Amino acid sequence: MVTETRLPTSSAPKYGFGTGVLLTSVGFILGTLVMALLTDQGLLYSSGIPTDEAYLRAEHFYLTLWTSPLAFKALFHVFLLIPIFTLCVKVAKYTEAALYFDGVCLAFCLLIIGLYTGSTIPNIRKIASAPSTTELVSLVNSSASQLGNALGTEFDPSSPISFLNRFLVLLSYPSTILMKASKVAEAAEAFQETLKADPITTEKRKELLSVTAAGHSIAIFLLVGILVLQLGKVYAENEDARLKAEFALEEEKKKTAVPLEKKSQ
Repeated sequence: MVTETRLPTSSAPKYGFGTGVLLTSVGFILGTLVMALLTDQGLLYSSGIPTDEAYLRAEHFYLTLWTSPLAFKALFHVFLLIPIFTLCVKVAKYTEAALYFDGVCLAFCLLIIGLYTGSTIPNIRKIASAPSTTELVSLVNSSASQLGNALGTEFDPSSPISFLNRFLVLLSYPSTILMKASKVAEAAEAFQETLKADPITTEKRKELLSVTAAGHSIAIFLLVGILVLQLGKVYAENEDARLKAEFALEEEKKKTAVPLEKKSQ
């Protein structure tokens, strides 16, 4: 009687919902930055000195995102935070693959958050304080009035619309909800003092646009690194599972071969 030896299925790696969510969120952020790269390339990768039109296109794109609806900003911030939480869960498993692959990805995500909060947001905020064209001025003023209306609306916990509106404001502008009104006013006053000490001139605006564009390129590099590391982890786990399955199969063949040899004797 010939016994059939099957590959053990328990060694096959299982991928849960978290990995898919991680790759989806990273892909969304990467897609947004690739769109920004279409305007950034005129500032960073042009053969000569960037033209005024290139700076204006970049400024228009940045301020369009800056004045985007609360829902888009909230969604973007959620996609920024999802990789942090997902990778923290993965690293908490404390396996060798989690430490090397997911740990490095987590460090990359923290660097991206640092670029976003330490460079992109302050730079675009300064640019939005003194747009270069009347069209952009009206765009910024319209967005500011919409935010003022959203904050000025009295919060009604029993109203789903009011709750959703406050939730979107929380995700879009966390400081306006989490900080006290006096602290928010002090921060706004300090920002105005900074602008008075260092006003936004044409050269200053160009410098801010160039620095922001460079930060986007660095973030794209880090996001691609996250995708490569995650795909590398999948490949490594698949190879490890395959080798373990082959080893288990060889061991099973050896165990079944011994009784057959004894019977033949």
